[in-house]
Amino acid sequence: MSLKDGVMYPQDHISCASDLLSLKPSHVVEFFSLKVYGTPYPDADAKPQFGRSSSLESYKKQIIYFMPNKLVAWNVASESGNPTRSIPVNELIKKVKKEEVRKRGKATVARRPLELNEFEKLVDMLRLDRDPLKKYGYSCLVILQFHFLARIDDTSAMMIDEIRAHDTYKAFALRSRLCWSKNVLEERAAPPQIMFGSGNYKFCCLLTLAIFLELYYPVDVNENDQVNVFAAINPTTAGIKQRISRHLKKIFMSEEFGAVIEMMKEVVGSHSIRKFASTHARRSGCSRDDLNVRGRWKRFKQMVDTYVDPDIPFPDAKTAAALSIGAPIKYELRNGCGLDDCWLLENVLPEVHKRHDDRKAVVTLSKALLWACFDSEAQELVPLEILKRVHTVYEGVRKLSPTVNPVRKVPILVSGHEGQLIIEELFDVESQQVGVEAGTAHDEYSSPATPEEINRRRNRQSLPN
Repeated sequence: MSLKDGVMYPQDHISCASDLLSLKPSHVVEFFSLKVYGTPYPDADAKPQFGRSSSLESYKKQIIYFMPNKLVAWNVASESGNPTRSIPVNELIKKVKKEEVRKRGKATVARRPLELNEFEKLVDMLRLDRDPLKKYGYSCLVILQFHFLARIDDTSAMMIDEIRAHDTYKAFALRSRLCWSKNVLEERAAPPQIMFGSGNYKFCCLLTLAIFLELYYPVDVNENDQVNVFAAINPTTAGIKQRISRHLKKIFMSEEFGAVIEMMKEVVGSHSIRKFASTHARRSGCSRDDLNVRGRWKRFKQMVDTYVDPDIPFPDAKTAAALSIGAPIKYELRNGCGLDDCWLLENVLPEVHKRHDDRKAVVTLSKALLWACFDSEAQELVPLEILKRVHTVYEGVRKLSPTVNPVRKVPILVSGHEGQLIIEELFDVESQQVGVEAGTAHDEYSSPATPEEINRRRNRQSLPN
């Protein structure tokens, strides 16, 4: 309005409806040109070196918010409607985009996706922090952000009562909901989403969540009368996001992290984690629709979406499996180990067991932590007091050889059949050899299977009786 009227209005100036209705597309074009070209009347060969097309699209959304006729396209004949929804404005944005492609525009400052080695370095640096809250809490939040294909503010608002055992696969999978995601505008847009263990223990969301909850299980109610998973970091959701973002920025700016950055000229930030998750899932064979389901992006744009249940298990599980670095796995007690669920609850995660009301979910987390306690490499992630306690109580009931982990990691295959999510074990040579040495046996449907065996079972189950 200052450019249009030739008056420098203060920042708290409020324009009336008549002033807004007097805006024309030419006024918007002049304002946009000033932002990207530095002048409201640029020459034909001028370069947009002062702003990006993405900035113009952001300005456009902000102007639309205040326009009285925001839903009405500009009518040239009657000179009425929304001036931002006009041909001259759209043509200017297209022109700036074209100049950017030709390297004649302002250089981008958008955050690029991380690469796998950069993400691994980020997690390692978080875990090397001397502050135990940052070591276990910040790393847990970042790994969950990746696994849920989420933003930092989405993960910062995860509630503890949403962490439950999966409805169908209670023995090894969890589910949770991110109801406070930016694009979740209605209740059904945030259905329960599955959580798997990862073959690479460094990125296993079950393992890192088990450790964090045992150390810092939340009890305080936040500003929304709910208990936030990461309440130990800050009492408010906004505070959690702010502290995490500030710490990640410090890491990204450090010389140590800079040594592994592959593209030094491009900027990375907290949003690079979500971009990395999206890119990693696409490279692993997930479709855009699969990513829309897992990422909770806007999906209700057509009438048919009103009739489709948003809880679509297979696409969500397929993407979750792709985001389980090192392959999706399940933690399973080894036959003959002499342990049961009660022992796990009382000795592996006693603090979580006292406070969390979903017994099956705690058992699943306990298996992940018990495996780490007896794995020579993963032990480094487990706090020393937990490690000593678990080893001490296990020695009193141990029935397996000292070199055999009481928990085994079993690779799983995620598939869909007739609208149902199907998760079955893959053949694991190492586990089979350990099982033979321990003298254990499996029936047909509890033993690991090759993909061909899984298809054979599935076809036999689908035949009519």
